[in-house]
Amino acid sequence: MPYIVDTVHRSPELGPLEKIELPSLVQPNQSIYPLASTLKFGCPARSEDPAMTLSWYDGHGKTPPIPVAFAGRDTN
Repeated sequence: MPYIVDTVHRSPELGPLEKIELPSLVQPNQSIYPLASTLKFGCPARSEDPAMTLSWYDGHGKTPPIPVAFAGRDTN
């Protein structure tokens, strides 16, 4: 079943997901997508690659946290 990050998930061949979390959901409803959301996808280890978590930020005001290495830089 396709979902919002289908292309991102398929490109690196992450395989079946172990879990999906929804840490944030803004104004959900039954008719359309929510105003904003944050999703976390748990990807298992595969061959030589370690397990990882893919975080997806979608919608108004949803941006990933800025890594410490980029603190003080213009990120726009």
